[in-house]
Amino acid sequence: MSVRGNGRKLFCFRFDVDTHVCAQHGVPNLVALAGALGVPFTFFFNMGRGVSRLDYLRKQSRSDAQRAPSTAKLSNLEKLGYWQFARIALFNPWVGRAHPEPIRGAHEQGHEVGLHGGRNHGEWMQHASAWSEDRFREEVSAGQRLLTQAGVPPATSFSSPGWQGPAPLHSALESLDFDLVADVHGEGFEESRQMGPGERLWSVPTNLTGEPVGVGYIENLRARGFERDAIVEEFRSALQRVDRIAVVYDHPYFAGIRELSTVERMVKSAQELGFEVVTLKEIARHHEAGRL
Repeated sequence: MSVRGNGRKLFCFRFDVDTHVCAQHGVPNLVALAGALGVPFTFFFNMGRGVSRLDYLRKQSRSDAQRAPSTAKLSNLEKLGYWQFARIALFNPWVGRAHPEPIRGAHEQGHEVGLHGGRNHGEWMQHASAWSEDRFREEVSAGQRLLTQAGVPPATSFSSPGWQGPAPLHSALESLDFDLVADVHGEGFEESRQMGPGERLWSVPTNLTGEPVGVGYIENLRARGFERDAIVEEFRSALQRVDRIAVVYDHPYFAGIRELSTVERMVKSAQELGFEVVTLKEIARHHEAGRL
């Protein structure tokens, strides 16, 4: 389905919540900002633990030559600060499970609350490519139970840690009554499309990330040496390169703490350029109804 339709332009700011800092501090900051601006955001909450210690140790034991190349990004220590970095390393705290209030707050303020992975964010990133449909169903069901225990309705939108969402996941999501997945990313993607055996599931792409591996958009530009004014100008240029749909990706522990004023300026810039700020689910609904 084409996005060219009636000329309407839609913009979404989506955030993956994958550390306790994201949930405890970043999300409330972003919800407060969104309330002041009168716009909705999309949040995907991981409900398990953020780190797989075994996989982390294995990664550190490899030589630099064996490690996969990466786009420009900040280190976890730079982003989180020494204390929070040490807290994750020592205690590996729960993410959404330990902080239900921000989840309820986001839902009550009208934001899209989706699920981000299953029982362990790091394990999903490293091993999901080899998982079966049954394993995905177990992982997603575990995350869904914890999400509803936080006091919100079951999620119907989903994003995978590390963008790792192979085909067996799609069948599992359909069987669990999800209707949206947000794992496709990269410049040039704007078309939402139906997928899965029953074609109930919609894939809504994210086209403004730190390329090529999907690092947070603001984080990537900061790591490349951009100051705030330059980030906003680069963002405005990026919006002018897309056709009708713009979805930007970052994390609440960075964008919602250190870059809150940057997020505000980006939202206002999108509105100045004629974009309506919506959730991912709204983008899918407009595609489904043929209103784009």
